[in-house]
Amino acid sequence: MNQAPRKTKPDGARPLAAVLTIVAVSSLGTGAIMNGIFFLARKQFGFDEQRNLILGLVLGATYIIGAIGTGPMIRRLTASTGLGPRAVMVWIHLVMGLLCFVPQLASGPWGVWVFAVTYSPLTGALWPIVESYLSGGRRGQSLRHAVGAFNLIWATAVVAAYWAMSLVLGDHPPGWVESMAFSGSPMMVIAALGALHILTIGIVLRLPPAPAKHLTDETEPHPSVYVDLLGATRWLLVLSYILVCALNPILPTRLEAIGLGAESGARIASAWAVSRLGIFLLMQRWHGWHGRWRTTIWGGGALAGGFAITVLASSITMMILGLALFGVGVGGLYCAALYYAMEVGAAEVEAGGKHEALIGLGYTAGPLIGLVPWWAHDAGVLKSTRIAPVIVALAVIAGFITLLGALWPIRSRLTGRRDAPR
Repeated sequence: MNQAPRKTKPDGARPLAAVLTIVAVSSLGTGAIMNGIFFLARKQFGFDEQRNLILGLVLGATYIIGAIGTGPMIRRLTASTGLGPRAVMVWIHLVMGLLCFVPQLASGPWGVWVFAVTYSPLTGALWPIVESYLSGGRRGQSLRHAVGAFNLIWATAVVAAYWAMSLVLGDHPPGWVESMAFSGSPMMVIAALGALHILTIGIVLRLPPAPAKHLTDETEPHPSVYVDLLGATRWLLVLSYILVCALNPILPTRLEAIGLGAESGARIASAWAVSRLGIFLLMQRWHGWHGRWRTTIWGGGALAGGFAITVLASSITMMILGLALFGVGVGGLYCAALYYAMEVGAAEVEAGGKHEALIGLGYTAGPLIGLVPWWAHDAGVLKSTRIAPVIVALAVIAGFITLLGALWPIRSRLTGRRDAPR
């Protein structure tokens, strides 16, 4: 007797609501700190562009270490102690929460550097585990829904964090900020986020000890073009985070240059996070983007155009336009890269680790784009008025290199097909 075709559905997938709750609370911490620490450091300790760029470089380099080392670390811990991904996530949140009090307790800017070196690798270790719980036991439509919800949640949390920081960074009547216990130190924002990390432990304990396994059945196999799209979007993901991390450290001073203070500057800076949130919502509802090359084309175009407009902007209107366009490109490429990584690769910690390590590569290379022209300026070979155009030129070079990388796997596959026996 013939059996009816079996529907593709989550097989032992972990409760999505619990995973997304962890994403929301964690993103208020990691997203705000990785994007907003530059505003806080400038407000508290007067960090200029160069020091913020070096801070971004430190964050990126240590993030890669955490992302790459997560999978092997969990395997060793499981073999030697029996601790699984859930237990590791509990310890990560506990340590991250405690570290968030270091900048507030420190007597000078050294606390920011200690915090960056220790907090960032734990961030890189955390997200691959979360993503493995998100994607395990899901494929096809179910996976797209989960990834879309994941993107919406963390992107919303980052926007909320930007706006919350703007309240602390602004100048308010006496007694207004004091009542919020933030007066006197913007670093109290980080301490408050540390408390959220510790509270998250209670939610993490509701998860099973390990994420569900990757579905290996072929009831809904991915098209072969997904392999090419994975290779291309991974390269473009690197480019997007290179540009994000070249932009974030210099935004506070660029916004000041067009007449914006710390409070309004933080709100304007959130424009790219808001537009990224909008594109995440679109890509969750509309599924015509996956499996098509046009997503990489419009995503890459919006990314490059938005970056150039933002860096060269001389008015608030141009700044908002550039940031909004930039966010569309970042969001489109991130969503595509994460989906293909989860669909093509195994939904294990290593799959998320590779995705996060690529983000870390962008975190590291991005600040270098901003530092090189400043080093040239300090050496007397570049005028200060030429720093912004040189940053754009270096971004174009980075874009060209990553574009070649994106096209390489496609060329290799096409060459292989052409050379195959007919």
